[in-house]
Amino acid sequence: MASTDLTELAEALEALGLFVRRPLLPADLATARVDFDLRAVLPGARGAWVLGDGGGTFFAGFQAAGRESADGAPDPLNRYTKRVLGETFARVLGPQGSTYALRFPFGGGRTPLPIAALGTAAGIAPAGPLGLQIHPRFGPWWAYRALAVLAVELPPAPPLARPCAGCPAPCVAACPGQAVTPQGLQVSRCVCHRLADPGCHTSCAARLACVVAPHARYPHEHLAFHMSASLATIRSA
Repeated sequence: MASTDLTELAEALEALGLFVRRPLLPADLATARVDFDLRAVLPGARGAWVLGDGGGTFFAGFQAAGRESADGAPDPLNRYTKRVLGETFARVLGPQGSTYALRFPFGGGRTPLPIAALGTAAGIAPAGPLGLQIHPRFGPWWAYRALAVLAVELPPAPPLARPCAGCPAPCVAACPGQAVTPQGLQVSRCVCHRLADPGCHTSCAARLACVVAPHARYPHEHLAFHMSASLATIRSA
């Protein structure tokens, strides 16, 4: 795998809206004490990319594609993610096998991908009061999409800034269910209030109150898609 391949791949991923691309090295996993062996995913692994979307570009592509978004089958965004990532990697690097392997943080299975821990090991700040990992460029308006394990050594990158450090945390006061606290999200409070308050079914006042990267804020339809999906999960539990 040549460096030009990685450059082309990075450009293709950004064209999709996958702007979050953090290198993850075996040394990072050891330092963070994350029990995850890249070589168990790909025998020749020397590093990986933690991949995420940022802002509304990726979701807009999902809607515009009109394939998964309109077929009525479950998990449309996850299926779109797997398809376009698989197509992009195959186009640039060829079939999965000796040079790369893709893993996703959805789809169940006996051993779910510990994507948040992998992201933290790759230098993304731990979760703040909202229970979300706040990105310095995208604030709370981003999401993990995949782990790309690569048979090539990647240059290390310094950790990202921690936007919650020193922030007055307006998200805490904005939460109508008092679930957002300086110590982190109180999940049971959040669940109970979301079930009872229609205002929390398709939106999140606390997330909207975050002062980091307001330019990246999801359009209402985008936020409502995710909020409705999480509410359905809560109700089915």
